Amino acid sequence: MMTVSAFFSPRVWHVRQWLAIIVAALVVVGCASTEVDKRPTSADERGRVQGVYPANARPVTAVLPLALGLSSETAGRYPHLVEKSVGLGVYQLALSAVTHANRFRVVEIRPENIDAILQERWLQASGLMSAGEAVVAARPLGAVQVIYGRIYDYAETGSERIVGVKVQRSDTVMVGVQLICTDVASRRQIGLGSAIGYGDNILAATRVAVKLASKKMIDRLFEAGPAGGRPSSRN
Repeated sequence: MMTVSAFFSPRVWHVRQWLAIIVAALVVVGCASTEVDKRPTSADERGRVQGVYPANARPVTAVLPLALGLSSETAGRYPHLVEKSVGLGVYQLALSAVTHANRFRVVEIRPENIDAILQERWLQASGLMSAGEAVVAARPLGAVQVIYGRIYDYAETGSERIVGVKVQRSDTVMVGVQLICTDVASRRQIGLGSAIGYGDNILAATRVAVKLASKKMIDRLFEAGPAGGRPSSRN
């Protein structure tokens, strides 16, 4: 009788309720999460040269497409990532962000060269472009620096809610972008910016991530931006 009464006592029942809630929460989190590749650590953004250029400098810059940089398992889980149209869209976002920063003289890369880079890097998911490869592509253009990078993190999550008698589903995409600026002459990395963006689709999320990553990279490249140390957003 003592054992039975202890088992059903209010105190023990209260503890069992909390345990059930915790277990249920862990199950829900486990089902909703999506495996992603390891993000760059904070050490990736420390120890970089800051203030490489004075505030009024406009170095000649070439911008290359972002490499996919994800594991083959992640690329296989999200096959739409390896579509060339997605790669071109991400490249255009990076090019636009660098151009609109109004801190560079951006040189154009021939469309066929862009296509070749996308074909080799994006479709094969072969990882981050090396500094040497980026320099080889930028040197014939007369650029003194090249900006390139990778998508290092990706995930898709979905949620549902009941509105009236209907179920509404919303999807969220997370994209991690890393932009790298390399000096063409020395092949030395002189600027780096990493950021994560969220949106309804990959391009919307990438737009946010690229904007944040480019801001971080530019802050490391220049001593001060116009109007009190902030890079200009004018064309």
